[in-house]
Amino acid sequence: MESTSPPSHPDESPSRRPRASRRNFAIALAFVLALSMAGPAPELAAAETPPAPQSAQPTGAAAQAGRFAAYFDADPVIHAAASSQGPLALADLEDLALTASGYRPDELAAGRARIDAVLGGLGRDLAGARPADEGARAEEALSFLHARILRSYDLDATTMGDILDSGRFNCVSSAVLYLIAMRSLGIEAAGVKTTDHAFCLVRIEGREIDVETTNPYGFDPGTKKEFADRFGKTTGYSYVAPGNYSRRRTVDERELVALILANRMAQATERRDARGALSLAYGYYLLAAQGDGRKILLDCVENLAADLADRKDFASIEELARTAAAFLGQDARLSQLLETAIYDRLALVAGTADWRAAVAGADSALAEGSLGRKNHDSIVVYAYGSAANALGQKGDWLGAARLAEEGAQKAPSDRSLSQAAAGFRRNFVVTAHNRFATLYNTRDYAAAAAVLEEALKLLPGDPTLLADLEIARRAMGR
Repeated sequence: MESTSPPSHPDESPSRRPRASRRNFAIALAFVLALSMAGPAPELAAAETPPAPQSAQPTGAAAQAGRFAAYFDADPVIHAAASSQGPLALADLEDLALTASGYRPDELAAGRARIDAVLGGLGRDLAGARPADEGARAEEALSFLHARILRSYDLDATTMGDILDSGRFNCVSSAVLYLIAMRSLGIEAAGVKTTDHAFCLVRIEGREIDVETTNPYGFDPGTKKEFADRFGKTTGYSYVAPGNYSRRRTVDERELVALILANRMAQATERRDARGALSLAYGYYLLAAQGDGRKILLDCVENLAADLADRKDFASIEELARTAAAFLGQDARLSQLLETAIYDRLALVAGTADWRAAVAGADSALAEGSLGRKNHDSIVVYAYGSAANALGQKGDWLGAARLAEEGAQKAPSDRSLSQAAAGFRRNFVVTAHNRFATLYNTRDYAAAAAVLEEALKLLPGDPTLLADLEIARRAMGR
């Protein structure tokens, strides 16, 4: 804020009363301070206080109400798999893979029949090939799948439908199909997840053997494969280098299947379909509960919130954050999301004629614990400052000062309104002084004194106004 010095006064001897005929000076005009409390809303501070704890699981009507509750539910097949213990039965594993791939409940039987047809062909192939041991059976199964159904690698072919309909596959879909095949053969298998890849391993005679399911020769990478003609003569070799994977982690069938959902979420995000991604995220959260399921779900919540924020639909973000907290329990990220949404919604209103509603909303959120003190006070300062500045622009400087002082009492962590109140009062004094100076310089001393007397009724004891009044009275010969 710009400040001005008190207006200068003529040097006078205390013992002599000046006479108008000898006056050879003019009262200087002062300048009104440039006060502007309005403008863009202040930046949001970091969340200080999380919302009041919510129950970790939805109960009663709370589980059904709200526009966003459906995003925090999953297909019964996924719920059943997530809540069960131990390896899934073959049919349940097939249904889980198909459901994660987007099959509707009424399509599961047909999809399962198509997978079973592939498994039936695998069984007949093994019966004819008569592998020597379980390891040979697992290796032959990989070769069979690539010969009969895994036709071409496609980075985006992540679902069972991609394989069954066109033979296209990626590392996730091929790994899930291979795991299903191992389940059908009674061979213990698991998934392996790395930072950017997935494959399988089988457990045979106390040994874990990696299986690169995207490669027909990917069984036990690093070993040499012989090719023989139909007479048993060796005709060539193939070699698949073992992967040097960072942060590899063995996962069960549930978390491996969850990667289908993860890839579908990534594809939806690339299409900027935040709602589509979130609709898949809760299923992933249930199946990957021991991994990054919660983090990914919260990422999807925040992505949808970002879309809503682009439309300034902050009330919907609040509802989204509260709904997520009702299902997931208290969480620092949801607390921050809720506080940001409340702050942004109130900031939109704080600079309007309905600014008191913004203040009331900030008070309520502070009492609830969903808005920290610093952000509460920031909304209050912006709301009262905007309203006070509007009064000041109309010339009601003391009204502006009173409003600023009222706001300062509600925002103890911020001195801006107290400073503004002092500036508004200063502007009132400067305005009165300038009216006095104009009249004084035209030698209308009575009118000049009347201006000051009226001003002092409104702002008693102000030293500048009292000094000006003394000058006017001397000029009048009092």
